[in-house]
Amino acid sequence: QRLAGIDPPAHIYAANGIDLLTLGYNLERRRYFAEALVTFKKVIGSDTRADVDDFARLHAGYCLFFLGEYALARAEWQTTLKSSMPQNQHLAARLIAWL
Repeated sequence: QRLAGIDPPAHIYAANGIDLLTLGYNLERRRYFAEALVTFKKVIGSDTRADVDDFARLHAGYCLFFLGEYALARAEWQTTLKSSMPQNQHLAARLIAWL
């Protein structure tokens, strides 16, 4: 998360206090891609900072890729290409090229 530029105090917390980014990332690392995707989708578009939204979109695309939803993965990464953050644009472009 630090490499993605996410400030730990700015994580997205649900009403019950769960850190959704960390939860989604940990589910993804354990290869629970469907569950991680649901978690990242709760963050996307929820009035978050651009870097948090980009992080969730990049990882949602990764989960979609491993679920075999290649067109949806590409769509998430293409949305990140429109980001205001150059490092996220660059990473999204690399993932699309990889796809």
